Amino acid sequence: MDANVKLEITDAQRDLLVEGLRFVRSARKLAFRDKFNNPYPNTGVELTEVSALLERLARPAKSEAAK
Repeated sequence: MDANVKLEITDAQRDLLVEGLRFVRSARKLAFRDKFNNPYPNTGVELTEVSALLERLARPAKSEAAK
């Protein structure tokens, strides 16, 4: 099974998705965490993944830029 998914969305849908991802990233960064009893041990990895996804969504696709 291919790990990549192609999704066609409008600019408005992309903007909404980017806004939601920014909210998720901020919430994860600002959430209180007890460093001795961390219920979210993968937070750093998740923040990196969210940031990478945001970068991919925020810039126009190569095919759009060529138009």
